[in-house]
Amino acid sequence: MWTSTLATSSQSDGPPLTYLPAPRRALQRATTERRATGRFDLVVVLRCENDKLFPRLEARGYSSKKIEENVDAEIMCVVAEEARESYREDIIWELQSNTLEDMERNVARIATQLGQWGGVTPKL
Repeated sequence: MWTSTLATSSQSDGPPLTYLPAPRRALQRATTERRATGRFDLVVVLRCENDKLFPRLEARGYSSKKIEENVDAEIMCVVAEEARESYREDIIWELQSNTLEDMERNVARIATQLGQWGGVTPKL
């Protein structure tokens, strides 16, 4: 599902673990199957409306089965629920990722938070 998580969430094609300057760590996954409770400072769950998600995944060349799995998971709020089961509620951000503007706003918000944690300035 393109509900994804930073410091976060299985079926992602992205890198499994990226380290930020200590003690910050970022994890980009599509589910929270790793259950690393207590090891992260921020969990970001990216949400997407199904009418945007389906064509996005189709354009990426995902199989019909993979698209159906992702859309079903988004409908059922699988990643958000797994995040709530695995991490403290106060470190979970659920952000909409429907439009390019949403994505830019999300990147800016996350970059701002990272910058507040010890001067990390991500390259955007």
